[in-house]
Amino acid sequence: MLFLAGPAQGFVMNLSLNNTSPTQGDKVTFTAQIEIPSGEQLPVEYLILELSGPESVSCQFNPDGTIISGCKGITITQSSNSNFGYGYNYGYSNQNYNWGYGYGYQSGNLEYTITVDTSNYQTGTYSTGLKAMINSIFSQAGPTLNIEAKQSSDGGGGGCLTTWECSDWSLCTDGEQFRTCEKKVQYCSASTQPELTQTCSQTEDLSYNEDGTIKLNDEQKDKTLNQTINETVQDFTTAVTGAVTGVLGKAGTLVVSVFITLIAGLSLIVFFLRKFR
Repeated sequence: MLFLAGPAQGFVMNLSLNNTSPTQGDKVTFTAQIEIPSGEQLPVEYLILELSGPESVSCQFNPDGTIISGCKGITITQSSNSNFGYGYNYGYSNQNYNWGYGYGYQSGNLEYTITVDTSNYQTGTYSTGLKAMINSIFSQAGPTLNIEAKQSSDGGGGGCLTTWECSDWSLCTDGEQFRTCEKKVQYCSASTQPELTQTCSQTEDLSYNEDGTIKLNDEQKDKTLNQTINETVQDFTTAVTGAVTGVLGKAGTLVVSVFITLIAGLSLIVFFLRKFR
């Protein structure tokens, strides 16, 4: 409890907690108070609930209980309010406590119910504190908060449990696919990590046209066209050569072979013109 005194009287800050050893996932309730003695008035600008431990939280809120920033898993309700008005204020400036007239909260209590959901907080021990900006920052330490791990569902006592989140499998490269997997909550235990590699067939990467035929890229199209030309020329050469041999003999076969070679050459020229146009 903090008691601050000026030339006349002072004010009191207090921070209490209903459960100092919750299990992760429980909700705990702080009660924060600023007691303003009779005849005094405080120009409170804002308040801060601080948690410091495995992670740090600085929850800033207005005197009416509305949250300003940094309040992860925290809700705040004003349970008691003093009147706000113009009068003789308590203040602090130039390393001295001063008094003067101005706007502020008059005698009575500013009290807040602050609920913290520990579901997304790391387990461990936290120091707590309440701060108030009254021309300058005033602080009051609170009780120690120890968030304990949940017992695992199998009774093994391994702490909190989480699941794995994995990316999509990569394209099939040299017969293998890869992916990455991370725990949804990093500091919790999880089942055995899923496989990060698997074998695959190149056909798994094929895509298809609407009519069911395989969709080819430019390289595959050129390869298919070249193979078709070669097979067509070979079949044509075999057929023509066989027919001419039967009619004209070896001399006729030689003439026809030269003719076919010229046709094959022209076909290749057409192919390369189409490829590089």
